[in-house]
Amino acid sequence: MLEATYVEPNDRYEIIEGVKYMAASAAYDHNIVAGRLFTIFDHYFHEHENGLVVQDCDVCLTEENTFRPDLSVICDFAKLGADGKIHGTPDLVVEILSPSTAKRDFTKKKEIYARSGVKEYWIVEWRAKNIFVHKLVDGALEIDDVYHDYDENDLALLEDYERAEVKTEINVSILPDLSVNIHRVFKTWWNVH
Repeated sequence: MLEATYVEPNDRYEIIEGVKYMAASAAYDHNIVAGRLFTIFDHYFHEHENGLVVQDCDVCLTEENTFRPDLSVICDFAKLGADGKIHGTPDLVVEILSPSTAKRDFTKKKEIYARSGVKEYWIVEWRAKNIFVHKLVDGALEIDDVYHDYDENDLALLEDYERAEVKTEINVSILPDLSVNIHRVFKTWWNVH
């Protein structure tokens, strides 16, 4: 018979350059977007079995840097620790902005992810329906493109040439046969008053 072991509740925090930052729970919209992206990547890995996606898990990059990205894509299973944490650099990281973390996500964490060798870094601005895709180039995470979920009203305001340039899919560079539909990530059918 297995014995149950009590585990202390885990505080939500990150360690950035040796400094601990507490993190509040995310808003439901934030979690919905994270869940949709997780589902897209998870479905892909169920078919291809060449990696996995984890949500809100400790990523131990160095002793001074332990992050909890919203999503981490891992293609090297040796990075999965017996302690339930990721030890090493994910191939792709997704951070969904919160008011308290936005500045760090765009600056300090992006710099550390680049130093650690993250190949692709997405920053999701869920309220504005934007995804900033960064790719590792010569040791730095450079902006590759910004994707926006345009609704019919937004599209009507664009000139024809602008409308022709609108991209509706993100081609995932580390997974060449995966593309993510922007509207699928941000679609809402409810209204909060």
